[in-house]
Amino acid sequence: MALERSSRSTGDRDRGGGFSGTLLASHLLRRSARPLELLLIDRNGGFGKGLAYGTGDPGHLLNVSAGAMSAWPSDPSHLLRWLELNRESLSDLLPADLDASSFIPRQVYGLYLSSILQDAIAHASPEIRFRSLTAEVVDLEPGAQAGAPYRLSLRDGEQLQVDRVVLAWGNSAIPPEAPSDPLQRHGWLAGATADLDPDATVALLGTGLTMVDMVVSLLGQGHRGPVIALSRRGHAPNGHRRVRPIAPWLDPAEAPGTVLGLWRLIRRRVAQAEREGDDWRAVIDALRPVSQRLWAQLGERERRRFLRHAAVVWDVHRHRIAEPLQRQLQALLEAGQLRLWAARLERVEPQAGRLALQLRRRGHTTSETVQVDRLIRCTGIPLDYARAQEPLLRQLRERGLLRSDGLGLGVRSAANGALLAAPVHGSPVHGSPIHCTPADGSGQPLPVLYTIGSPRKGDLWETIAVPELRHQAQALAETLLRSLPRFLLPVEPVLPQVGAAESGAGSAVSAPAVAPPPPAFLWRQLFDPDTSTFTYLLADPASGEAALVDPVLEQLERDLQLLQELGLQLSFCLETHLHADHITAAGELRRRTGCRLIVPAAPGITNADQLLVGGERLRLQAIELEVIATPGHSPEHLSYLVQGSHLLTGDALLIRGCGRTDIQNGDPGQLYDSLQRLLALPEATLVFPAHDYLGRTSSSIGEEKRHNPKLAGRSREQFIALMTSQRLAPPRRIDQALPANLHLGDWLPGDHHDADLQAHLAGQAHDAREALAKADANRDIYNAYIGMYI
Repeated sequence: MALERSSRSTGDRDRGGGFSGTLLASHLLRRSARPLELLLIDRNGGFGKGLAYGTGDPGHLLNVSAGAMSAWPSDPSHLLRWLELNRESLSDLLPADLDASSFIPRQVYGLYLSSILQDAIAHASPEIRFRSLTAEVVDLEPGAQAGAPYRLSLRDGEQLQVDRVVLAWGNSAIPPEAPSDPLQRHGWLAGATADLDPDATVALLGTGLTMVDMVVSLLGQGHRGPVIALSRRGHAPNGHRRVRPIAPWLDPAEAPGTVLGLWRLIRRRVAQAEREGDDWRAVIDALRPVSQRLWAQLGERERRRFLRHAAVVWDVHRHRIAEPLQRQLQALLEAGQLRLWAARLERVEPQAGRLALQLRRRGHTTSETVQVDRLIRCTGIPLDYARAQEPLLRQLRERGLLRSDGLGLGVRSAANGALLAAPVHGSPVHGSPIHCTPADGSGQPLPVLYTIGSPRKGDLWETIAVPELRHQAQALAETLLRSLPRFLLPVEPVLPQVGAAESGAGSAVSAPAVAPPPPAFLWRQLFDPDTSTFTYLLADPASGEAALVDPVLEQLERDLQLLQELGLQLSFCLETHLHADHITAAGELRRRTGCRLIVPAAPGITNADQLLVGGERLRLQAIELEVIATPGHSPEHLSYLVQGSHLLTGDALLIRGCGRTDIQNGDPGQLYDSLQRLLALPEATLVFPAHDYLGRTSSSIGEEKRHNPKLAGRSREQFIALMTSQRLAPPRRIDQALPANLHLGDWLPGDHHDADLQAHLAGQAHDAREALAKADANRDIYNAYIGMYI
């Protein structure tokens, strides 16, 4: 993917239109509010599908249930809603009892990804130009000087000037070669099972996930003959099973630094789980949040030892297949049609129109010969970037723009996905600002060249599944948009109260001898008793310009009346995050007042006026708001520091507590890091959360550092264990709130009328009055609205 002159995001090369490239492009299309030219390149077309989801065989199922396969980190039910919307048109491909536990065809998931991209294109800012291109990139050359655009060359001779490049290759950077012998095929290429007699004997080299695909395809075409699957160890993938989850049990800081030590620890924990009535799957799944850290702590020697001795066993336990597929394989094994052998293939020779396979079974000292009609290689694709002769890879290596991880798994990259320059012996990389590399050979991150997903496996290990990839795509989109040159930013609208630019370097203004006192501002804390939600009103008294933070739909008339009584003009609404417990009033406030909606850049937001990712500064005339990224409760969560003194913490930091992390793709490790960022503020900073359930209204950073039981004295690992062990009921309105809030509170997206809203509000008003009558303990909070001039 490439970001071109007013900026383009360069997609993958061969299968740049796969999951990683498609989702990254969708994030960029949705998040950017600046002029951007985005180009998605895929050698074979089929954008949104890639190798994994480009299959046309409905028997090839996802290896994870539909409830966990949403493309958006903050919207876990997105795929399920899409499936329900398209259930009728996809009825031939979907199970009749479709629910979150269903394993759907990968073909359907490819359609889902394509629709995500098309939706992002349709809702992109008019300043963005998008183009998908079926082509092969053969060269990528840096500009003549630092900061100059790269030149991207296509096989047909076309050249493009690009400012940012993302290599979203997936597993297709080095495409497999088709065997010259027509009796041999490659499972990753089309036609692997074509033209076969139904009674033919088929050998599958490899017993992993590709083997399962080939068995399914053979059965789907009515194959009756024997199928022999062989690998050195003869391990087949395990199947999924519904199990009771367990809390993370391994602290990386206390983990052994050797593969043998880790292996023994895992085996002991599995034995313990079995004694306690738990399943080994829960033990493996509980390692997932820390697997990248465990891998990072292993030295290269230990990583090689893992790949040599343990990787195969780990893969068959970690990457499991759908329950229906496992039952199908088991039935074939019991019937004798499928045979699973632990054997080494030593030689393949044509013999009288068939193939003679010389192989040695594990534990045997002599070889045997087996006659088959076809050999299908299911061993995956080699990813040795150090030796691959693909034109683009070769050029990148020669220019020092790409270096292998040394393990044959991928390339070296920085934490944000930037490629690390290869050692160039003190000479500058041509046209690049990289002049040398550190003595340890680690390299420096290239400022314009990134990768995502599978190529990072050597650095991260756990980087090929949807949960990891969707977070990488979101984070990389933010990195790319932040890195774009400042001259590409559009001129701000003539609304000086929001996003006013800092003074230019050319202005010569003398600093006063004494700094003026901070300007006064109007502050109100408002309360919704039904959801215990605080809404905040702040305003510049001199101009009357106001902002509302986290407004609640049921309190729309209250907030409008207060604005009128105080003589304020609403300039913008802010949200701290995508709320799961109430529907925002932002959309209606914009319709009634003309205000702007400025919200976190959550995937799926369709009609915001401005998206925030953290680090921005907003202005309300003389009042400044600093935007602080505080992910963890949800990935897009933000906090706002008003005038350096009042901290709006949303659901991140609560009074003597913190937000939950078990919904909306929350992450306790991320939340802990975010809370440490907030606790580093001056202790006098006042804390105003989005909720309180015990009648409290505010706190301070100093108080929370000393008295917050979720944080005081807890390490990161202890905090993660605490948050993971919680068992909480979901918010009662989550199914209505999340979809509505993606449309910023428009109750009927695309078909909204006053009558609909009034009917909804009338129904909610009775409930709110009833709840208020019962909330005597909170009445003083609700009525006081704590106003002050500061």
